Amino acid sequence: MGKYGYCKTEQDFVNWLRSSLRRVWCKHPVKMQMLQSRRVKSPSATGRAMIFKVRCERCGQLFKMADVEVNHKQQVGKDLTLENFHTYVKNLLVVNEEDLEILCKGCHSITTYAERMGIDLKAAEIEKKVIRFKSKTAEVQISGLRKLGIAPARTQKERIIQAREYLWGLEKKS
Repeated sequence: MGKYGYCKTEQDFVNWLRSSLRRVWCKHPVKMQMLQSRRVKSPSATGRAMIFKVRCERCGQLFKMADVEVNHKQQVGKDLTLENFHTYVKNLLVVNEEDLEILCKGCHSITTYAERMGIDLKAAEIEKKVIRFKSKTAEVQISGLRKLGIAPARTQKERIIQAREYLWGLEKKS
């Protein structure tokens, strides 16, 4: 056995640590208490039964428990390393309700993207839409731009710029 047991490298060991910490976070008592205290009974999609839902603190909509995530308001840390392990664990696990917020998966995705890219939430929201637009086929991109009254550019790169400019234009109008 090596320095890290069955983990062949330091990076493998760090990956194992991160995975283990995520399992601990899943059942964190403050997180679980927060979710339980904020859930409300709401009719299911069929209206035949009542199910628990939680309100997203960003968009204000109600979501099924499976469709929300608990976000740390202060970033835990970009990358776990052996050098920052203690700080990372403290930021992840030594928290109270004031340090956390309940977000739907969409809002959480935007928040995480903003943190990783070092941009504000509005820019992150627009960039996530641009990323979705980029993943579409050329045919779908062209059709979508035409529906908006935009003459589609010939290349994907130019169409992405058009989509981004359109979205920022909408933002400036609101």
